[in-house]
Amino acid sequence: MKKLKTHNHYLQSVWVCSYPAFYKYLFQLAFVFLGTGQVLAQGFTVSESSLTTTEDGVSISYTVVLTSQPDPGEMVTVTPASTDVTEGTVSGPLVFDQNNWNVPQPVTITPGASGDGFDGDVMYTINNAAMSSGGSYTGIMAASVTVTNINIDGLALVIVDPSSAIIVDEEGTMTQTVDFSVGPTVTPTADVTVTLVNNTPSEVTLSTPSVVLTSGNGYSASVIITGISDMIVEGTQPFSITTNAATSSDASFNGVNPVDIAGKVIELPTVPTLGQWGLIILSLLLTTFGVVALRSRQTVLAGVGTSSFPTGIHQLPFDKVFFGKMLIYTMIGLAAVFAVAIGFFGYEMTTADVPGSLVAGPLLAYLLHLLVERRNNN
Repeated sequence: MKKLKTHNHYLQSVWVCSYPAFYKYLFQLAFVFLGTGQVLAQGFTVSESSLTTTEDGVSISYTVVLTSQPDPGEMVTVTPASTDVTEGTVSGPLVFDQNNWNVPQPVTITPGASGDGFDGDVMYTINNAAMSSGGSYTGIMAASVTVTNINIDGLALVIVDPSSAIIVDEEGTMTQTVDFSVGPTVTPTADVTVTLVNNTPSEVTLSTPSVVLTSGNGYSASVIITGISDMIVEGTQPFSITTNAATSSDASFNGVNPVDIAGKVIELPTVPTLGQWGLIILSLLLTTFGVVALRSRQTVLAGVGTSSFPTGIHQLPFDKVFFGKMLIYTMIGLAAVFAVAIGFFGYEMTTADVPGSLVAGPLLAYLLHLLVERRNNN
């Protein structure tokens, strides 16, 4: 029972002395290192397959990126083209080479203007024509994107803008304001209320559960979508918000069902800056001190020590040979993680990575040396 209690104290000490972001970072590194990373075949990743815009609405974007590195000297050009430029136009060609093949590039869609009469909601296609200067991407095609441009002329309409291709991040630094308004040609005679249902409450929050369009606010209101931070490494996650049918004493607007909202929550890479490396190193130091203090306390309780904590560096538990082995394993592990991240996932090292690794590596090796040595002694 005493040994079990001591073991529980040991686990609690290690946990309390830890900095959570450090463990999230280590888990992400392990996810990269142990994941099913493999060299993908030549191809393109188009971030969206179908989108929705509104006449006179804001521009939205999707991204295109290659799945593998082109051949040396090969240039791959993706030229988006709209099949109906009266409903939506697109930005210019995207060019990829060996240096930027893994960097997603945006294609911006500008919706057509209103004033073309009651033509209804119009669906069209954006073809992403790919061309290679010669190499492994010759003949490889990129997927097209279907876009629906919502008509706002001559209708009692609640406009949601934007409603698709929305991007927010987990840290809350990238939020999205979605505007609700009524169609330009029909004005309500009473308040219009639209309730919102957050279908993914674990991913995003809404600034308000409903919007009320009144004469006082010019029949215009907005909701802010914010991503939720968590400690789970899950990559980009979709979210959706259902806009329920409007309620109003104006029969023209009562029951009008606005388009639903959809987007993605991106997980910003936990790449340590110089300050974050400092936090990682501090967490290693605190965890090491906790382990050393616990070992010293156990020594005192066993009657073979006289101090609850070493009073000098020479009193710290240290096995030179065993630490040397742990240091080699640790630095090889860090190098392997960076190699996999760079080779398979396109990670670019920062100026903080080398000094941070050189300081954190020995500390992590010493901590492992303490933990493994203790387990072996038990």
